Amino acid sequence: RLVDSYTASASPHNVILIEHYGGAMSRVASDATAFPHRDVPLMVAVIGIWMDPADDGEAHREWTADVWAQLAPAARGAYVNFLQEDGVERLPEAYRGTIERLRAVKAQYDPENVFRQNANIRPA
Repeated sequence: RLVDSYTASASPHNVILIEHYGGAMSRVASDATAFPHRDVPLMVAVIGIWMDPADDGEAHREWTADVWAQLAPAARGAYVNFLQEDGVERLPEAYRGTIERLRAVKAQYDPENVFRQNANIRPA
């Protein structure tokens, strides 16, 4: 499916990135750090890239959404660094089981939510 999807890509710059996880990273408990996905073997990112400033990107975003729709049933979370437009809504997937602890830390160290130019975890 990924090969067929890439072949149908709207841009030669679009990317389907597959990273293998495991090793030392997988020997740390999933709830020991903010990154909980230590038990998954692979991470897949679907990234739409276009170079023409006149291109509104719609075809690339549609391609990305279509590929993700095929992968979503098998997904066990999200990687926060790859969440952009839908970042805030998908934070519970990205921080599976650790988000409430992160919200408490945010409330203690950044109660005014100064650091918010990311997939923002709001203070508890």
